[in-house]
Amino acid sequence: MACRKSGIPREELFITTKLWGCHGYQDTLRSIESSLKRINMDYIDLLLIHEPTGDVHEIYRAMESYYRDGKIRTIGISNFMEERYLDLVNHCKVIPAINQVETHVFRQQKKLRELECQIGTKHESWSPLACGQNNIWNNPVLVRIAKSHGRSVSQIALRFLVQQGIIVIPKTTNPEHMKENISVLDFDLEAEEMQAIKELEIGQSFFGWWQNRKVVKLMAKKILILNGAARKNGRTAKLVRCFTEGARSAGHSVDEFYLDGMNIHSCKGCLHAGRDAHSPCSQKDDMDQIYSAFADCDVVVFASPLYFWTITGTLKTAADRLYAELECLGLNSQGKAFCS
Repeated sequence: MACRKSGIPREELFITTKLWGCHGYQDTLRSIESSLKRINMDYIDLLLIHEPTGDVHEIYRAMESYYRDGKIRTIGISNFMEERYLDLVNHCKVIPAINQVETHVFRQQKKLRELECQIGTKHESWSPLACGQNNIWNNPVLVRIAKSHGRSVSQIALRFLVQQGIIVIPKTTNPEHMKENISVLDFDLEAEEMQAIKELEIGQSFFGWWQNRKVVKLMAKKILILNGAARKNGRTAKLVRCFTEGARSAGHSVDEFYLDGMNIHSCKGCLHAGRDAHSPCSQKDDMDQIYSAFADCDVVVFASPLYFWTITGTLKTAADRLYAELECLGLNSQGKAFCS
């Protein structure tokens, strides 16, 4: 391993890694153990949640357990905007040390940074140079300031962030660019220069791959329940009834579908005139109804594991498509209920 071959003492290295694809407590524990094994070290200096998907509270609780054991020295998060960040800190025991978010001269995250400062989380910028987008290298404000300091546009853009206490992690494989990027600590920008750069804010992301995912609203108005309870009067079914009654009494709209592995039934009553609740529906009509409900909902709840692999024929094809869409949206399709 490169770290060991370098001969640099372990205590002088700071190793950061991220969880990926974790949905709950147990798979987070497995992911951490896997990371420790791969890096062949006794502890990780900083472990980050990659993004706020899955059961974030359970994922974070697993990280906290390794933090207490000393196998993780620092816990952090990534891509947690204001609502999700507040929701997490209101439930966790260890405040996140870092929140790594897209931050650059065109998207400065002022509101989020103010909130983090109040709570005690450091803001870290990924893509601090905006990945070269929005013609950043030729921006007249940055070019003018760079010339006045005898610096590059990259150094001005980075210094703007560093001077506000923002941690930056510019990405490059070019040794010369590495030297340039780190040489931003020996000069200051004037107040009027800082203000001129602040006015470059446009307030939108250049990277829709994470922000365009469906955002789960903390106070959802439309809830879709996919109920895979094995028994209609079992523990899971009772919990679903309690959840549904409570949600409806709070003014939320709830659509519920019962899946038994071969047929889908509407638990809210008839989907079509003349059909009793819990009576089998046609496969195509069922999936069309679920897709329609899914497209309009704010929160999806899986009441228990949905064994799609037991479904055959047309319904299996449709279920596979639904499963793939849920995965693309970052929703937990392994049966763990998630509703913020």
